[in-house]
Amino acid sequence: MTEHGMSGRPKVAVIDANTLAVLGLKQILQNVLPIMTVDTFGSFSELESAHPDQYAHFFVALDIVVTNRNFFLERQRKTIVLTLSLNDTSQLHGFHSLCINQPEPQLIRQLLARQLHAHNVEYRPGGADCGLQDGHGVGGPGDDECGGVQVG
Repeated sequence: MTEHGMSGRPKVAVIDANTLAVLGLKQILQNVLPIMTVDTFGSFSELESAHPDQYAHFFVALDIVVTNRNFFLERQRKTIVLTLSLNDTSQLHGFHSLCINQPEPQLIRQLLARQLHAHNVEYRPGGADCGLQDGHGVGGPGDDECGGVQVG
């Protein structure tokens, strides 16, 4: 199955049991990346029944990734783990992560930076803000609660 919907637009999946978080992230993704089709799921089993290989990316709650680690390891480059902190203890090695516990403008900058990074374009915001973690040490010591990391 293709990673594009019937309209030819790339598809992304948001998977989290927190309905408000799912709906909020869907709205932000649709506003920031309007070319994407965004589907939402409240559980991993809902995703499984929707032919998951049709998705170009998965935005997934940390607990769902941990519980279904083998599935997401096979799709590691396509998986963005939703975390509440940049603290190293909340990151999964080798996975991209997105800190969702921050103001909307910083979250939007992270999403745009991630999109540019995927296309090998350097992004440097005009000030310190929360950066996307790629599991390879982008954030430094003390960068918890999404503070003070510059993307680049």
